[in-house]
Amino acid sequence: MRDHRGAVMVVGVFMAAFLVGSLWYVIGIGDAVLYRERMQDGADAAAYAAAVYHARGMNMIAMINIIMAAILAVLVAFKLLQLINWIANAVSCALWWTGVGAAVCGLTSSLESPIAEAVNIAEKLVNTALPVLSKTEVGIAVAMPWVAEAKSVYIATEQYKKPVEGGGTVSVSLIPFVDGRLGLPVQEDDYDFLCKKAGEYVGKLVFSPFGGFGDWVAGVVGDIVSTFPGFFCGDSGGGYSGGTGSVVSDSTIDDLVKKGCDEKKDKLPKSKQKDFDMDKCMEDGKKDVQDKLKKLGNKGQSSGSGDSSGKTSKRVYDDAQNGDGYFQVWSIVVGDDEWPKKAEKGVQIAAWNKGSSMPQVPWGKVGFAQAEFYYDAAGAWDDMKEDAMWNMRWRARLRRVHVPENKVTSLLSGLDGVLGGKLSSMVTGVFGDPTLSAFIFGSGSQSDYLNDIKNLTSGGSAWDGSLIQDPMLKDTGGADIIH
Repeated sequence: MRDHRGAVMVVGVFMAAFLVGSLWYVIGIGDAVLYRERMQDGADAAAYAAAVYHARGMNMIAMINIIMAAILAVLVAFKLLQLINWIANAVSCALWWTGVGAAVCGLTSSLESPIAEAVNIAEKLVNTALPVLSKTEVGIAVAMPWVAEAKSVYIATEQYKKPVEGGGTVSVSLIPFVDGRLGLPVQEDDYDFLCKKAGEYVGKLVFSPFGGFGDWVAGVVGDIVSTFPGFFCGDSGGGYSGGTGSVVSDSTIDDLVKKGCDEKKDKLPKSKQKDFDMDKCMEDGKKDVQDKLKKLGNKGQSSGSGDSSGKTSKRVYDDAQNGDGYFQVWSIVVGDDEWPKKAEKGVQIAAWNKGSSMPQVPWGKVGFAQAEFYYDAAGAWDDMKEDAMWNMRWRARLRRVHVPENKVTSLLSGLDGVLGGKLSSMVTGVFGDPTLSAFIFGSGSQSDYLNDIKNLTSGGSAWDGSLIQDPMLKDTGGADIIH
């Protein structure tokens, strides 16, 4: 008879190696899941924290706007009282021959001096406080995005370290003073609008007990005050500011245009002078002058200056809309992708150390996230944009990661230029592939980037064409990185 002793041992050795490899394989899957989850948590936390600080900056500016209007409302209230006293004085003194008229005339005359003194005190308060508050708003708009950046870096490097090794965020707000935008998506508002808000506050304060009628009266008072800002708010609003401190009145514009039209008429042959349309020339000329002055004023604002008084409030940037690229924050975190690969050596036991090694996937060491700060109100954006910086309703939330808009990538390219190209070089070094960096910073094509996204969602370029495919990204012109 043959000796079969030890035959089962041979099978047992192979089974033991297989079981050990399977155990390490399961451990590796668990480590990979925990790694990706931790990486995504770090990216989400960094993006959301940055968006929260952006929203706080917008709310702080809105609060300062309200304070500025409240301070200016003190001056408006005394000016309204002064106007009412002047009217009462004029009417009562005209009726001096009546007993009541003489009494009221004496009273209103005696009130002129103390009211004028109160107006002077209020004007000093306005001229002192408003410029300081306006400059504070500029400081917040410029500094808060960088505070948000510091917070996101701290979260990525400290609170989520191991496996996260570092990271940060990118937003348009990091680049200040571009086309009138101050940093955060806000710009200088017209002083007349601040004056109008102050008038509305006075109207609401006086007529608030009357409910809806009080709100209507407040609106009327605001319109009247904004129509005559030179009287009520101590600043001229009847002309166009060039942003350099000069104000051109309508009468000056009329005189200049009439002189130009007269010269144009004199240059015509005498036979055609009688057919010259002076009214049309005046109309066209005034329109041209006003357009040029308006453009000049916008250029003055784009350099960071407000109107000549430096007392302006802030409004949402004209080109920005709730939810667009101006309100988005993208985060990128980099992790130690060697940590989930520790189980690879154990898996090799099942192949008697002859199996193929795990392919290198540069994307595996990176986590992405996107968040936004937004104005939380119902309705169309055009209807609420005017009041968006007068209510502290700015919030933050996470979003799916979307490809940045072309306008955003051009601004990010400007940020990379300010940093001497270090940002794009860092991104390229992390990925080992310049495609993403080239697209983000404006020197690559969207198609190349989308191809890399498809490779990523199908397991990386090493597994492209395998059974792991994402049908959501097939034949699509855009990409969402779903996490």
